[in-house]
Amino acid sequence: MTISNQEKRVVVIGGGLAGLAATTALASRGFPVTLLESRPRLGGRASSFVDQTTGQLIDNCQHVNMGCCTSFRHFCETVGIGDRLQRQSALYFIGPDGKTNAFSASWLPAPLHLLPAFRRLSYLSHKDLRCIARGLRSLAKPLRTESAENETFADWIERHDQTPTAIERFWFVVLVSALSETLDQI
Repeated sequence: MTISNQEKRVVVIGGGLAGLAATTALASRGFPVTLLESRPRLGGRASSFVDQTTGQLIDNCQHVNMGCCTSFRHFCETVGIGDRLQRQSALYFIGPDGKTNAFSASWLPAPLHLLPAFRRLSYLSHKDLRCIARGLRSLAKPLRTESAENETFADWIERHDQTPTAIERFWFVVLVSALSETLDQI
C-alpha cells in the first residue's frame, strides 16, 4: 500500500522566513500543511517598524535585499512578491567621524568579494580588520566542541580576541541589525 502526499499532513511551527519557506516548498509538492505562529504577524525577525523618535521606517534583516540570500529571493518569487523587493548594491555605514562608508561586493569571487569593502571602512583600524578577518575565517569552520555549541556570540567574541572597536563598530552593528538580538542572546 502506498501513502500519497494528500494522506500525509505536516505541521510547521514558526512563521519566520524558514517556516514560510518550508510551508511553501511542502505545499508545492502536494502536502497539506498547517503553519503555526505565536505572533500576530508572519516573517519572524524579518520585519519593519516605525522608529518612534524619527518616524522613519526601519527594516530588520535588510541584508536579504543585497542578493546574498538567493533562497529568499526565490521564495519571494515563488509566493508572488518578488517584484516588491528592491535589490541594493551597497549598504551604507556612517562612522563616528560622520563619514559615510559604502559597503558593497566587488568582482572578486566569494569569500574575497567583500575584501575591498572592508578596507574602505574608515572607522576600523588595520588591527580591527585583522581581528574581524580572523573571526570570519573561524566562523566558516565547523564547531569542534560541544561547549562551543552552547556559547553566546558575546562569549565567542571574547574567545576569539576581537578588539573592543571591532565589536562595537562591526560585530554589534551587523549582527544586531540582521538578527534583532543582542550579542549575549545570539
